[in-house]
Amino acid sequence: MAKVAVENNPGASNAAKPPEVTPEALRIYYERLFPSRDFCRWLSYREDGPGGKASTDKGGSFLFRREFSFTLPGDIYCRYLSFHGQHDFRKALLDRVPDKIDIGAVFNIPPTNYQQFGLTGGSGGGFQPQQRELVFDIDMDDYDEVRNCCTGSNVCKLCWTFIACAVRILNKALRDDFGFKHIMFVFSGRRGVHCWVCDEVARKLSNEQRSAVAEYLQLLNGGRCKYIRSSTQQRHPHVRRGIEVCRKYLEIPECGLLEGQKLLEAPASESDAKNLTQKIVNAAIPATDPVGRAEAKSFLSSKRSSKEVVWVGFLVVMVSEVDLGKIRKRSCWSWG
Repeated sequence: MAKVAVENNPGASNAAKPPEVTPEALRIYYERLFPSRDFCRWLSYREDGPGGKASTDKGGSFLFRREFSFTLPGDIYCRYLSFHGQHDFRKALLDRVPDKIDIGAVFNIPPTNYQQFGLTGGSGGGFQPQQRELVFDIDMDDYDEVRNCCTGSNVCKLCWTFIACAVRILNKALRDDFGFKHIMFVFSGRRGVHCWVCDEVARKLSNEQRSAVAEYLQLLNGGRCKYIRSSTQQRHPHVRRGIEVCRKYLEIPECGLLEGQKLLEAPASESDAKNLTQKIVNAAIPATDPVGRAEAKSFLSSKRSSKEVVWVGFLVVMVSEVDLGKIRKRSCWSWG
């Protein structure tokens, strides 16, 4: 993680702010450490011709039609860059020493020639993207409403568990539900993770198809604890699977989410506890079953430990199995 500095948190390291990277040090990194060859082979998907030379067509090689952008010192942004191969790419790195490299789409023509065709029309249909990896951004900012260990740009092992949980859910859904195989998770460089889906079918998805995939994977909608509600008897397998993964990260002690994030703190007052109990009962038992509601309310109100009541709320509202008898037998009642 780029920054690890949290006050009053035993799971965090009070690391000092890293020193500024000098252009000289960055040049040495590009010259001696940066994997230019592997980087270019990945982004060209090994479309090599005889003798290891890049294959060509009327639009140029696959890599040559890939757009790159460099952010140079002084926030100078250079777009529409393209390279014939690893040697051309490495030479540009050493000549320009960029602070940041961005990877773009593969176009129908080399991006350096875009002005000859125009961005929206012209000869041959204009300058048009043909392939782009399907990329998801898992950012720590999305968990600010539920993480209690850190604030702002600070990150520790406890709140990073939220990211780990999201990675498992996303990876499982992409592989099992969509059949993608070539998936890579990488640290974003700041406070999150990027997921790159590199299968050819994923790279050729339209914008509408990409939006549909993203919508399918969305379990939460908006901020401030808004979530997508559905009948507990008709939850989609993706939702049920995600709930099970989240439950494991909540319940396993070493993950530290329930205790470390203080998710089961007692309600502020007795009235808050009663309101919470009523919400749980209303969510779990239909109004057509007043006897069941009364039994559930009596059962929940009898618990001595308020954190158990809260955890039952998590299970009742979010988990598909809302049978009161099953909840009674769960091991969480041994807490407290």
